[in-house]
Amino acid sequence: NMLRLKSEREASTAFNMLYATARSVDMLTIDGEGSVAMHNGGLTIEEAGATISGGGLSVTAGGVSVSGTDVGLTVTTGGATVMYGGLTVNNASARVITGDIDITNGTFKAVSHYPAQTVAHAKAATKQFAGTVLLAECETSASASYNLIEAVQGDTTVFAVTGDPKTVVGVGGLKAE
Repeated sequence: NMLRLKSEREASTAFNMLYATARSVDMLTIDGEGSVAMHNGGLTIEEAGATISGGGLSVTAGGVSVSGTDVGLTVTTGGATVMYGGLTVNNASARVITGDIDITNGTFKAVSHYPAQTVAHAKAATKQFAGTVLLAECETSASASYNLIEAVQGDTTVFAVTGDPKTVVGVGGLKAE
């Protein structure tokens, strides 16, 4: 050991194992239970990374930024939870390889600013598919107060399946071939 700090006292937050200051400004403390507090400056790890084996990571201010080349964020177990503020993906795609997207007490909205792109695409990608590609479902009893499906162009409803249920072709007619 190059440096070993040993106390005869029981582990406690009542004392510091290490207390570093610069001109009476607190820089770093390690309390008697081993908790490290960096009062000024930050932590830079240039090689080998960091591993948290217990207790987790809590960020109370400033957020988390992952940057550089060939880096990212991987959650291997337990999932990721965003409590407030939502999730924003800039200049990239969000992809679920295996699993579902389940929205509870919210909505799904897709907006495209590209002039010639499909905005929403549902595809059953197997020749043995025998399910439903798109399901519109409502717990409310039949009523004219809502639509199950509505296609709108500008301010005009072009096509709708109402909650009555009725199919309505608003403009343009119906073409069967």
